[in-house]
Amino acid sequence: MKKGKHSLKKAHLSQTTDRFQHRMSGNTSINVGHRHRYSGITGAAINGQGPRHFHRFRQMTQFADGHRHLLSGRTSVPIRVSGSTLHRHGIIIENIKRM
Repeated sequence: MKKGKHSLKKAHLSQTTDRFQHRMSGNTSINVGHRHRYSGITGAAINGQGPRHFHRFRQMTQFADGHRHLLSGRTSVPIRVSGSTLHRHGIIIENIKRM
């Protein structure tokens, strides 16, 4: 698993009354012969809800090969989904901690 930009395979918009969040899930890269699955919800939008907003996240991976990881970071700014009013985000992993 490497720090830096990663593609967010699934991002579904989830709206509450005062904040926007996204569901996020995917698989880490394969390192040392195994990978981890992660799933969760981002924090509320930071920097408004416009074209420059982003989200913070902190996710625990599933247990694999005797351990798990705590992933934390932020999303990219919105990436418009072609032909719709929806958007998605890439993820930027800033910290990885083996648990």
